[in-house]
Amino acid sequence: MFYRWPVKPFKQTSPRLGTLGEFRGLAANDITRLHSGTDIAVAGSQIEVYSPDTGLVRRYTPAANGNPSGGGGPIRVGHFAFNHVMDIFARPGTTQLGVALPQALPIYVEEVGFTFYVPKAGVAAPKKDADFNPKVLANRPIVAFRKNGANDYANVSIWPKERPIGQGVRPTDLHCFYYETADGPMDEGTAIRNALEVFDNYKNNVQPVAEELWMYSQVGNAALVDMSKQGAGVIHTAAMGGVKFKLWANSPFNSKCGIYQVEYEIFNHLGNTTGRLNMWKFHQLPPDAKSFDLVDSQLSRFNTPFNKFTVYNLTNSRDADINTDYHWEVENGGKWPDGCYAIKIWIRNIKQSQGVGIDPLVNEVLYGAEWKLDTVAVGRRKIAVTRRFIKRAATWQPAFAECPKPDKSKVPKRPRG
Repeated sequence: MFYRWPVKPFKQTSPRLGTLGEFRGLAANDITRLHSGTDIAVAGSQIEVYSPDTGLVRRYTPAANGNPSGGGGPIRVGHFAFNHVMDIFARPGTTQLGVALPQALPIYVEEVGFTFYVPKAGVAAPKKDADFNPKVLANRPIVAFRKNGANDYANVSIWPKERPIGQGVRPTDLHCFYYETADGPMDEGTAIRNALEVFDNYKNNVQPVAEELWMYSQVGNAALVDMSKQGAGVIHTAAMGGVKFKLWANSPFNSKCGIYQVEYEIFNHLGNTTGRLNMWKFHQLPPDAKSFDLVDSQLSRFNTPFNKFTVYNLTNSRDADINTDYHWEVENGGKWPDGCYAIKIWIRNIKQSQGVGIDPLVNEVLYGAEWKLDTVAVGRRKIAVTRRFIKRAATWQPAFAECPKPDKSKVPKRPRG
């Protein structure tokens, strides 16, 4: 199942200004500390906004009379909600296309062809199935009865899905929320999912980019090594508690949007490896309290002279939970002995939607870096970059020139007997 793109042209992907999961700061009223939706880069008083879904119209701030379709703020219909819309058409207490939408009645968005009901002539207080005649919704709003079940009807306003629910977008973009649930409030943060997974005709041929990679200490979060600098190094001590890697990565849309997924592998010339580990996939947002275990708020920037960018902590997530204790245990010489090391980093953005419940096709780019590890004293180990952080082909393997793998053909055979 796919959902229609919310602005025209429906069959063409509009540029993006933001994606799910990028850094957005510390605002107290944020649904999460990370961006909770997709910013579609359209703006202007003539932009028409269409609902991709059907269902009850809800507003962020309900009306004083309790009508969920009244009030103000962002608007939600079914699985989708939108912010930054200037003029909402599907709004109680207004007249649209010559039809008065009563202040007290909720509004439902339905497809043209939807069956609604009107009372039969002469029926003063219609309640039962026998009291109504069915009719089919045309491409204009109407006030009528909606059937909820056998002998169960509600007087509502009905808005055709084929008509825009609002017009005008400001200041820079249409903020789109997508929820896993079919109906609910605007602040249903745990239900937010990635809208780019489900839009019809969503395509993106622009590869994601990783711009910087750093080593930081696990204890104290101190900067240790800039992996883009050949020969850069540091003496690691046991008091540092190991190493964390931090990655500045983005999808280069209009303003360096967030990425969809990061994975990594650390290994050495002897074959020791972490295996390929999934840090996080932005199908959904991490719990709010864990957002900054995943994203480094001190290095990330939003709306600054540097433009916005997000720095991700490369700590492993297990069972969809982020745990900062999963660092690279350089302090463990038994597990990670002296020698040559490398890191592979796979970053992804969404290449093409495949619909609800199906993982999207992804653009995947591989990056890598190498370093040498030597013990210089008890509890002290030298880390030195031997090959700076750089993009490589999909099949890239480190050279390990200073630490060639053991030649097993030259290993002496064990004597018999």
